[in-house]
Amino acid sequence: MATNADFLVYPNIVIFADGDYWHSLPSAVSRDKIVNEQLNKNQYKVLRFSGSQIKKNFNFVKTTIMETYNARKK
Repeated sequence: MATNADFLVYPNIVIFADGDYWHSLPSAVSRDKIVNEQLNKNQYKVLRFSGSQIKKNFNFVKTTIMETYNARKK
């Protein structure tokens, strides 16, 4: 299954930077949910951040990514 992830980080972390408009559409919400479920089923940790979240609170985004990375590499 293709995910079109924005980043794939070892070990098994998938990061999506979702556009606020496109990823709020019902078809995108449904697709994103299916993608998340499939990735989780295959032992991937999925991190999704909206464009506005990245712009407004990049420190939170960065901290979340680093904490997830550090927790998974142990």
